[in-house]
Amino acid sequence: MGEAITTRISHWTTKCLSYAGRLQLVSSVLMSMHIYWCSIFIILASVIKGVEDLCRKYLWHGMNSSSKGGLVNWSNLKKLSFWGITKPNDASWSWRQMVNIRSKIESFFVYNLGDGSRFSFWFDPWANGMSLVNRFPEVDIMDTDIDRTATVNSLWRNRSWHFPDPFDDYTLSIWDYIKRKFEINPLRPDKVLCKPHDDFSIKSSIMDKLHTRDKMLKWGVIHSNSCCFCNSKTETVDHLFFECDYSKAIWRKLLVDMNFNRDSYHWRREVSSLVRRTKGKSKIARDRKNTFCAAIYHIWRARNEKIFNQNLMKEGMLVALFVLVQL
Repeated sequence: MGEAITTRISHWTTKCLSYAGRLQLVSSVLMSMHIYWCSIFIILASVIKGVEDLCRKYLWHGMNSSSKGGLVNWSNLKKLSFWGITKPNDASWSWRQMVNIRSKIESFFVYNLGDGSRFSFWFDPWANGMSLVNRFPEVDIMDTDIDRTATVNSLWRNRSWHFPDPFDDYTLSIWDYIKRKFEINPLRPDKVLCKPHDDFSIKSSIMDKLHTRDKMLKWGVIHSNSCCFCNSKTETVDHLFFECDYSKAIWRKLLVDMNFNRDSYHWRREVSSLVRRTKGKSKIARDRKNTFCAAIYHIWRARNEKIFNQNLMKEGMLVALFVLVQL
């Protein structure tokens, strides 16, 4: 297998390929050969590693792979936190854009501290949603005698925190904060969870594109598909928005406000009824559409609030809905 790949790389037609061409050759041809051989024979790990080395060197340097190393020192890069990597002036455009979006996406992640082996002590937001350098912006990392690449568990020994002697009172306040608020559990791994954001549309709900728990169970993302409000039925679009007792209580009030003397229907029938009864540009039609959209949006937000923050929105959510209806 190694000889076949080397022969393909050494062919005269591959010598003048650009980086994009080499990438296409590696992903479409060489890796396909690799997978084909591995599906037929039991290949030694050393052979697989050798093939991957050949492909990597060819990708970065073409035929001159023996004279240079890789463009990225992965052994050093993997020690750093994405939140703490600096942006050199000569960095590529793609790398600068990745670094620039950090402040925009940080709020989408939740860091749950476990054994502390995966989290950067200074830069990962494990301290109640914030990194230590953001929570204590005046800290000088060099004065603390803790390396920039240190992990959280490197400061935990014999079931307690062990910090260097504080340089000043400000550093002492950081050590005291950590000792009061956090403990490491060596039996539980660190976890990073992705929080949902508010990029919600009625179109996605009507087209059944929402990530309800029945779908996520099929994908293997979660272990239970129970509705977070009633904990008794499977969370589907129909159940979440119209069949759950929590949702029915909301619709009971809103249907009266929209002059509908009936109980809520299931999802498809409710959408069909809304389309028929909200035609035109009258104030009644506009208010009914706004009420429907506001109800779906806030039920989805309440669902996320219950799952990710364990906070059940009750009267406050209803008040917010009524205010939106009257706008």
